[in-house]
Amino acid sequence: MAESKKRQRYNDDVLHHALELHKRRLPLSQIAIELGVSQPRACGLLKAAKERASAEMLQSAKDTIVSELLMLDDIVKANYEQAIDEGNMRAQDQLLKVHDRKVKLLGLENADITGSSKSEFSQIDVENIEDKDLESVFNDIFTS
Repeated sequence: MAESKKRQRYNDDVLHHALELHKRRLPLSQIAIELGVSQPRACGLLKAAKERASAEMLQSAKDTIVSELLMLDDIVKANYEQAIDEGNMRAQDQLLKVHDRKVKLLGLENADITGSSKSEFSQIDVENIEDKDLESVFNDIFTS
């Protein structure tokens, strides 16, 4: 087991070093020489280093989003009773801001959940809408 950890550590160091050499814009042949491996092995190490770096960045972003969502949930808990039960306008405003932030964090602000384009709805004259038109809009939204 100790050898496995040592090998893993060695690989981490080699991957990190390979990526650093690549960032310095060294050619693959020079990276291979620096690492003491063949060019195909150097290429494989670079690919693995880039994949690991990408995975680490993605995990870090996910962790940040989860952390912020949890913080926003705490804000909702702190303001919910005042906003809903007591009608406190400041607390209601806070809940709306939290909701907007959650929508942005989850990437839903531009999501087309209706299956209809915005232009279809922007053509509706809201001032003079009739029941049949409203029914048509709801059918478009919920049956698409």
